[in-house]
Amino acid sequence: MAPPFGPVIVASVALTSQTASIGNTTLYTPEEDGDYLATGYLEIPSTSHGDGDAALYFTWQDDIQAESGSGIIAQYPAFGISGHQVIRAKSGYAIQYHVDFLLGANTPWFNVFIKLVRL
Repeated sequence: MAPPFGPVIVASVALTSQTASIGNTTLYTPEEDGDYLATGYLEIPSTSHGDGDAALYFTWQDDIQAESGSGIIAQYPAFGISGHQVIRAKSGYAIQYHVDFLLGANTPWFNVFIKLVRL
């Protein structure tokens, strides 16, 4: 069978009903240097009854230094917000994500969906 042409999904995450921050978690560790597109979709349903926001961030190592994306921030209530980050990744260094709660005393629950595409 011939290899696929165009972008290829190399990692995928689908987490629902999350009630706590998610620390640095490896999404993928490239075996060779390359370009990637990380997409994220973050939801805080109105039924979660929180008063805070959640933010999804990507981190990676490029040719020069460790990098971090600006974040995808969902404000309660957010039915869904998406964003993307173009990444130039070095081989052997993990591409990671984490979700932090911002503001608010009552933690909402959230859903997060991530895809990492090799360009």
